[in-house]
Amino acid sequence: MDFLALPIGLQNGALVPDLGGPDYDNSGFANYPERQGWQIERLLSGDIVGARDEWNEYSQMVMRDIPPDQMPETGEDLIKAVTGPFIQTWLFFGLFHEVLSRPVLRSECSFTHRDHENSSKRYLSAQRLFTEFVQRKEQIKDDLVWCARVSSCLRQASWALTNLDMISETLGGFVIPGFAQLALCVLVRTLDDHSVIFCQPHIRPANASLVRCRWLEQRLLDNGWCPNLVKRFRTDLGIEGLYYASLINFVDLDRSHGGCTDSACIAYNHAKDETYIFQHSVRYCLCKDEHCKHLADSCICSEPINMGTAASEAAAIVRQGQMPLLSLVEEGSHQKIQVTPFCHGIKYVAISHVWSDGMGNPHKNSLPLCQVQALDYFVRKAGASSIDSDQAYFWIDTICVPRAPDSLRRSAIATMRDTYRDADCVLVICRELSTIRLPSTPDEILVRIFSSKWMTRLWTLQEGALAARLVFQFADHAIDYRYLDDFMIAAVLDVTNTSRLVGNRANLNLASITSIISSASLEDAQGEERQKTYSSLWNALRHRATSRRSDEAVCAAILLDVNLGPILDSPHEKKMEAFWTNQDRVPTGVLWVNGPRMDIDSLRWAPKSLLDARTWALSFPDRGLWASRTSAGLIFEGIEGFSLVDAPLPTIENGVLEFHDVRSRVSYYISQMQNVGNAQWTELAENWVHCALLWRETPPPDFFAAGALVSCNKTEARITHARWLAQVCVSVKGGEWDQIVLNGPSEFSEGKVTSEAVPVYSVPSVEYLGPDREWCIW
Repeated sequence: MDFLALPIGLQNGALVPDLGGPDYDNSGFANYPERQGWQIERLLSGDIVGARDEWNEYSQMVMRDIPPDQMPETGEDLIKAVTGPFIQTWLFFGLFHEVLSRPVLRSECSFTHRDHENSSKRYLSAQRLFTEFVQRKEQIKDDLVWCARVSSCLRQASWALTNLDMISETLGGFVIPGFAQLALCVLVRTLDDHSVIFCQPHIRPANASLVRCRWLEQRLLDNGWCPNLVKRFRTDLGIEGLYYASLINFVDLDRSHGGCTDSACIAYNHAKDETYIFQHSVRYCLCKDEHCKHLADSCICSEPINMGTAASEAAAIVRQGQMPLLSLVEEGSHQKIQVTPFCHGIKYVAISHVWSDGMGNPHKNSLPLCQVQALDYFVRKAGASSIDSDQAYFWIDTICVPRAPDSLRRSAIATMRDTYRDADCVLVICRELSTIRLPSTPDEILVRIFSSKWMTRLWTLQEGALAARLVFQFADHAIDYRYLDDFMIAAVLDVTNTSRLVGNRANLNLASITSIISSASLEDAQGEERQKTYSSLWNALRHRATSRRSDEAVCAAILLDVNLGPILDSPHEKKMEAFWTNQDRVPTGVLWVNGPRMDIDSLRWAPKSLLDARTWALSFPDRGLWASRTSAGLIFEGIEGFSLVDAPLPTIENGVLEFHDVRSRVSYYISQMQNVGNAQWTELAENWVHCALLWRETPPPDFFAAGALVSCNKTEARITHARWLAQVCVSVKGGEWDQIVLNGPSEFSEGKVTSEAVPVYSVPSVEYLGPDREWCIW
C-alpha cells in the first residue's frame, strides 16, 4: 500500500507481508487457479478443504521457507496458511502482470525487514510497479485489447475478494491475514479506478467499489469508531480511504457511538435541551485555570455585560423583517457586542457550527464573552472585509435567532436562506478541525473535513450549500475550500508514484454539497437546474442526522426555496406533509426514489422521510420531466409503461410477475423492491385492480430498472387516476442481471430468477401505455 498518499508525519504505512508460496507462472490471470490445482468456485463458497484434490505437495512448497517455530499448529491454520499465499500470488502478481503486459518477478517487489523483535521477515512493495503502470497511461488509453483484458481480470479479482470477505463470517475467521487482504482490496480498487480514468470511455468499472475488508472495519469498530463513519469512509472514499483514515488520530473518538448505526450517527443528537452544556473558548477564557474544563457549569468566565441588550436588539431587528449582524467593539476599557441591521454593502461572515460542540444555547440568546472574542478573531482571520475596516461583522444563530416568541423565531428561520447565501463567506467552526493545526497536504485536510461531524448534521448541509465562499477554521489557519477544490482537480490527473484518489473522493463528497445550489437563483433557474438541485440534495442527505426529525422538512425547503411559512406553522408530525403540499411542481423522478411513502391520499407517491437510509440509498432519478402536484394527486405525462391485464396477485412474498412485450419481443420480471417500506404482496389485495407498471427508463436496460406499480381505479378520456401501490424492480428475462445473479458472489447464487428458485406469476396479457397518456397518481 506504499502507492497511496499518507497523512502528514507518516513515512511508511502498514507493511504488507509476503506470504510466499510458488511464484506466479505468468501464463494468464483467469486460469491461474486451475493451473495450480484449485477449484476456485469451491474455495470462494467456503469449501476450503474441497477446493483442492491434493494438499500435501502444494503445502510443502508453500511452507518450505517458514521456520519450524512459526509453523501452523492446527489443520485449520495450515489450510489458511496455504490458501493465503495462493490468493496473494494470484491477485498481486497476476494483476500486475496483466496491467504491465510483462512478467513480474517476486525479486523486484519483495524485501526483507526486521521488526521490533529483531525478527527478519519478507514484505511486498507495489510502488515501483504502480509507478510503471501510471507511466503507461498514454500507451494504454486507446488500447482496446488491453482494456478488455484488464477489465475482465479486475472484475474476476473483485468477485474473488468479495467472496473471501463474505465467507469469513461463515468460517469465523479470515482466510488471508488481515493486512495482506486489505492490501489486495486496496490494489484492486486503485488499479480499477485509475484504469477507468486513463482509458475512459473504453473501459467500465469492475465493481471494485463493492469490495470490503471486514477485518479492517471490525478493527476500527473495536477501537470505538462510529459505525456510520466506517460506512461513510468505505462507501464514499473506498477501501483505501478507510485505510487512510485508520492512520489518522481523530479528536472526537472519545464520544460513545453505541446507539449509532451504519446509516446515521446520532451521538451528537440532543434529546433534551436541559442536558445541553455550552462550552467556553479555551483561548480567551478568563478563568486562566489550566485544569478547567471550560464548561458552562464549571467555568467562572462571565457573559458580556450587554448580552441581554444585544439579544433584545437582535430580536427587534428580526421583528422589523431585517437580519441582525454582530460585531465586537471597544467601549472604553471594555468590549461590547454591537448589533447592526444588515444593509447593502456590509460584508459579513455567517458561522456554521455543530451544536454538540457547545457553541449553542437552548435556554437563551447568549454566549460567554470568551466565545464572542474567539468568533471575532476567527472572522477577522477569515478575510471578510466590511465598509468599516475596524469592525468584523458576523451572524450566528445562537444570538441572532430569537428563542422566543415562536413567531419571531420562525421569522428568523424563514430568512435563513438569504442569511447564508448573502454572506461574504460561511465559516465552519467544528471541534475536530478547530482544535488541530492545519495539515500540510490538501488530501489530509479534505479527509479530516470529510470525517468531521459537520459533514453528518442536517442543518450544516444547507449552510454549506448556500455559501458563496466556504471556509474551514483550523487551530492556526482558516482555509478556503476553493483552493482545495482547484488543487485536487489538478492532482487527479497529475499522478506519479502515488495515488491521490482518497483526497479526490473526499473533495467530490464536499463538492456535492457546494454544488446543490447553482449560481443562478432558483427563481430564475430553468427546470433542468432545479432537477439537478433535487438530485444533488438527495445525494447530500446521505448519512445525515438531526436531533429533531421534523427539521428535515425545514432544511429541504430552505434548499429548494419552498415556501417555509406553512411548514414552520405545521405541527412536527405534519411538516413533511406541508413540505410536499407547498410545492406546485416536483420532478417525476420522485416516483422512483426508494423508501417508505406517505400514507395520505393524494400524497401516496411522496417519500415519507428524506433522512431514511432506504430513501437516499439510490440517487434521485433525473428524467427531466415535471409533474404538477394537486389536491387530487401528482399529475404528469411523458412516462411509458404497461397495463397488466388480469395480473395475478402473488401470494408468496418473494414471488415475481412475468410479462411479455410483443412489440420488442422481450420478457420482463417485476419484483418488489426489498427493504424500501413496501407493503407485502398480500396487503395489496384490497387495491389490486387494473394494475399498471410505470417505468423509469424506456426501454429498461439489460441490468435492471426501477418501476412504480399503480392501481388504476378511474379512467377518463383525458387523464388516468391511479393509486400508488409499490416500488418495484424491472429486469429483462435472461439479461445481464440474470447472469450476474447466476455467476456472481456465492451469497447471491440462490437468488436467480427461475421457476425453481422463486414463484413466477405470469401476466396473461399487457397493453403498452405510451408517453402521451396523462396520469394522476394519488
